[in-house]
Amino acid sequence: MSNVDMSRMVTIEDRAAQAEQDAKAQARANALAYLAATDWYVVRLAETGQSVPAKVCVKRDAARKSAGGDGDVE
Repeated sequence: MSNVDMSRMVTIEDRAAQAEQDAKAQARANALAYLAATDWYVVRLAETGQSVPAKVCVKRDAARKSAGGDGDVE
């Protein structure tokens, strides 16, 4: 008689699903970090009217989509 609890075994599919979830979480974390690092551009725009560089705007838009898609990031 075996003492192995088969209900707790991790399958290849489970590992693949977990790896996919981890990759998505890392991508979201990277996107949020980029947004946080470039928030000062938006503050500068609000305070002084100096524009945000187009390259930063494009990357921030992509980061918002990557982080959640609805523009409401935490």
